[in-house]
Amino acid sequence: MQIIRNPFSGPSTRTLLVKIAIVGGGAAGIATAYLLDTFHQISLFEKQPILGGNVRTLNKNVSSVSFSPKFPLDNGVIEFLRDHSPYFNALMEDLGIDLEVTQGGATSFFSEDGSYWQSPGAVNQDSAPFLCKCKDYFKLLPLLPDYLITWGKIHLFEKKIFFDQPISKFFSDRLMSRWYKMLLMYGYSTPYSKIDQFSAEIAFELLQQINLNTQWSRIPGGVYSYFEAILGRFRGKVHCNVQIDNIVRKSNGALLSLKSGETLAFDKIIFATPPDQIRSLLADPTDEEKKRFAAWNTNHISTQIHTDTGLYRPYGINSYTEFDVFEKDTGQEGGYNAYLNRLCGLSPRHPTSYFLAYNLEECIDPQQVLDVQNHHTPLYTPEAIHYRQEIRETNGENHTYYTGAYLNNGLHEGAIASAAAVSKMLGGKLLS
Repeated sequence: MQIIRNPFSGPSTRTLLVKIAIVGGGAAGIATAYLLDTFHQISLFEKQPILGGNVRTLNKNVSSVSFSPKFPLDNGVIEFLRDHSPYFNALMEDLGIDLEVTQGGATSFFSEDGSYWQSPGAVNQDSAPFLCKCKDYFKLLPLLPDYLITWGKIHLFEKKIFFDQPISKFFSDRLMSRWYKMLLMYGYSTPYSKIDQFSAEIAFELLQQINLNTQWSRIPGGVYSYFEAILGRFRGKVHCNVQIDNIVRKSNGALLSLKSGETLAFDKIIFATPPDQIRSLLADPTDEEKKRFAAWNTNHISTQIHTDTGLYRPYGINSYTEFDVFEKDTGQEGGYNAYLNRLCGLSPRHPTSYFLAYNLEECIDPQQVLDVQNHHTPLYTPEAIHYRQEIRETNGENHTYYTGAYLNNGLHEGAIASAAAVSKMLGGKLLS
């Protein structure tokens, strides 16, 4: 083994080059691999045939699409909070990727009965006549009391009040509360029927960061572009379409057994998978590990890229935002329809409107669906996140480390932040 200097950790740090297996090729996995690559021997394992996790960029890591324009459309992660993503922004800067600011603060809420409400930002973007815009502004006035009450809960309550609580404790059934819950459904791709049990701790952290003037950033060329930038520099090994049977920890490292029958030895194991998968992969979980991951459940969803503007026809509008949400099933369910043209840098005069939709399959013309992607995300309940701090504090026990958005805010920033934390522990590159 070779002793190397880590120039990112200070003058006195020395790090031993070790063999590390990273399980999971999504945002947390690829970022961890990149940060450790210069200092250790890295092998990245992904069970899917492609890298990306919930990053699915058409004409990039997703190539089996049947539409002609040769520009990338994202059928997964699409944009990022510009002012609340320090680790993600630092990673993009390190990779030499320039982020572009997009219009923010615009969202519309569509009810089953044909009524709708547009946020001030959405009204401003609308090309409707001035008097129509005034009408849409006045429609918001009855929502103002509930908006102010909810704003107070978001910004004035002490953070500890939200610990171990579902958001149902803080939201009513009034329209403004339902709108907020729809946006949380959007942000975490959690079925609206389950959103009342969503963790208030995670939800209110996000809601404190967004407002009518929130700015978002996009990656020109599609989100997978930063994966390409990492892979272009990566010296380690990437194994896709690999099925892992189990992982056994030993006193001097860990054994990773594949379903092909092959067993590989490593000094360290880093889990970058959804948390609900960890117990099934560990052949020898300790009682403490069982406890920490017992309450995590799987959330499988699918999203569509489509061009069907017919969703808006019953409402008589032709203005779309990146945060359009729709009630359905008498308010028991919902879906979202994100306008992609601005995020792709397309001209406002582009003849085709592109959308990313979730849970609106019955409302969309199948002939106008360009791509469907399946995603695996965690269900963020209070019970599931209860032991997050304990996982962070014990990271590295039994030669085992954990990264993932679930250890932080549940979004892309959380994934990169967790990668940076593990990189620091293992003497890798630091993001600043």
